[in-house]
Amino acid sequence: MKRPKLFIWTHWRQQEIPKTTLNDGMIDGINIAGYWHDIETSKAVVDANRIADLVAVSSEYNKEVGISVAAGSKAPKWLIEQAREKSELLQFTEVKKDGRGHVYSVELPIPYSNDYLNAYTTFIEKLSQILTQKKLRQHVDLLAISGCNITTCEWRLPQQTPESTGNNEVTDATQIWDNVKYSPHKVINVFNHCRRELVRNFPQSKLVTDLMSDNEFPLIGTDFNINENIFKTCKNTSLPSRYMFKHTSLTHKSSGGFVGQIKSFGFEAIWQTNYTLFTDPKTTDDMFVQAMQNAHRAGVYSIEMQQDVYNRFGKLLPKIFKA
Repeated sequence: MKRPKLFIWTHWRQQEIPKTTLNDGMIDGINIAGYWHDIETSKAVVDANRIADLVAVSSEYNKEVGISVAAGSKAPKWLIEQAREKSELLQFTEVKKDGRGHVYSVELPIPYSNDYLNAYTTFIEKLSQILTQKKLRQHVDLLAISGCNITTCEWRLPQQTPESTGNNEVTDATQIWDNVKYSPHKVINVFNHCRRELVRNFPQSKLVTDLMSDNEFPLIGTDFNINENIFKTCKNTSLPSRYMFKHTSLTHKSSGGFVGQIKSFGFEAIWQTNYTLFTDPKTTDDMFVQAMQNAHRAGVYSIEMQQDVYNRFGKLLPKIFKA
């Protein structure tokens, strides 16, 4: 079986791409990640020069290039304030790790509001224009379909309640969404809007959607399966082969069930290593090897690991994949 491609995930504000990574023949690609509010510093002012520089250096070293920009609570500050003024800004308090972690709060504009969708459209247009002017757009192989998220590119919205978590600090997401006429179908509408804008502005790129294995959305009185409807939406487009899906929890215990579901719809799957596990000092080389083998057996298109994870375990890759 052909080995998966190996990608490094790097946050553009935090890290340069080390020359050791760029020179490593085992590494096939670089995924450049960032936050929308860091790139669009004021209304319709997009500073993508840093992203452009990383695209340029990655392509110079013959690496495939991906770009992932988290939206949701990472929307630009001007858009957050505009939503607040229009009473279209929602505040949620949730608990990490399904109620077992720490309490955190987020503010995000209503993702299906016209202001939010128009702002996202303008951002994508300007990002494309900047990369086109620098003759770099053709080097962007993969783009994340963001737009309906909380803090990362994973498609999910707040859906906890005090009852579901047993924690009274948690806000009642069901009631908050009910108040703004949310429905699961609107998530699909947002997805289609973001998808179409990326197709229009990056016609040569494949589009990646980060999905969680469970329905991480407030379903509110319905069993509507958002993940399956996203799959069906992409399947019914004129070019379904341009869509890929990412799962972000690869560990030594992963069974590949969700990757199998992605593949059952005819799509390529990307699997990203679990950052918390693989930066834990207690995590062993054997655990990393097992995780890589799990992904390989699952037949994923690529394995994506964070730069810190590569720094620690990258020396094992030639042995695992018999370079």
